[in-house]
Amino acid sequence: MVKEMIEEKEIHLKVLGCSDAFCSGGRRHTSFLLKQQNYNTLIDCGATTPLALKANKMNSNDIDCIVLSHFHGDHYGGLPFLLLEAAKVLNRKKTLTLISPPGLKQRLVVLLGALYPGSDDVLSTLPLQFISFEEGVEMQQEKFNLRVFKVQHTTESQPHGVRLDIGGKVLSFSGDTAWHENLIKIAEGADLFICECNFFEHQSEHHLNYEVLKKKENLLKAKKIMITHLGEEMLKRIEEVHFPALEEDQEILV
Repeated sequence: MVKEMIEEKEIHLKVLGCSDAFCSGGRRHTSFLLKQQNYNTLIDCGATTPLALKANKMNSNDIDCIVLSHFHGDHYGGLPFLLLEAAKVLNRKKTLTLISPPGLKQRLVVLLGALYPGSDDVLSTLPLQFISFEEGVEMQQEKFNLRVFKVQHTTESQPHGVRLDIGGKVLSFSGDTAWHENLIKIAEGADLFICECNFFEHQSEHHLNYEVLKKKENLLKAKKIMITHLGEEMLKRIEEVHFPALEEDQEILV
């Protein structure tokens, strides 16, 4: 049974970061802030996310839920810093829900130990709820329903695209991926489909390029497509691209 939710008139999204792993163009790593009434969700939490939150007069205590598409540092590397602040500075008492591929807690133990030796108590101090997602299984959360689909990226990072049903509105995100047939499912009927497009014509086993995305566009039945994760090649040729690209600190209403 799908959890009943208050119907949303629009999706309110803030782009905290939309760059690739190398901060191409001097921009921050991937993180999108989904704003709902008294509830804030991060979709990915790249290494620069704590900086982005502070730039927007927010901090880790303002976040209620984090959904991670995969385990690469430009998509989840901000979590150790966010959690450290929550535990050591802000004395967080409100539950933070962390939704991800399996194994996040173990990865955080390793990351915290490597980055801040002696911080072993952070995870036990905080009120954290770890939830592992499974492909194709709809998960009912407080403010949205979530489905994920495997995509083609570095296998060890457990790459997925995500679909959030937000009270009748659908926001979907490809995660990092080369072309994969599951992108059709991820995008279908979405009010907004955010799709990675790292390269313009360079071919990669792990990332999309613009020429492929343009050829496959007719298969992606989303109401609106925007691109993200642009590398230097894409930024240099952005005037040739007909998809709108995300911009840092952009506010999107759909």
